[in-house]
Amino acid sequence: MSHSEPLAVETPGIGHDDPEPQATWFIGLAGAVILTALVLAISVLFFAAQARVIDDVVVDVPSRGREVLKSEQLALVSQFGRYSVTAPDGTVTERTRIPVTEAMALIVAEGTLSSGAASK
Repeated sequence: MSHSEPLAVETPGIGHDDPEPQATWFIGLAGAVILTALVLAISVLFFAAQARVIDDVVVDVPSRGREVLKSEQLALVSQFGRYSVTAPDGTVTERTRIPVTEAMALIVAEGTLSSGAASK
């Protein structure tokens, strides 16, 4: 089989190298730079949009149940009332709820009285 002709016929004067290597290098490098810029731009746009969605959905939207509970608790601490507490041994203790501002005033008055009595 060594006497058979080669399959590809070579044309004299035409080599197998790239005819214009500068153009090939330029197009290859320009394509790589453009691809890198596109990937970075798309990544920036994606993560910016994702951050906006997280802010809108998670951070900025108050929980309706939390707002209702807060308003109920604020209403309770701003008025007088009575409530009972059951201890683990089963005894029930009645307590009086007073507004926070009055409780703070009582603590301040009690603190000034006890410090005045201690200084005498």
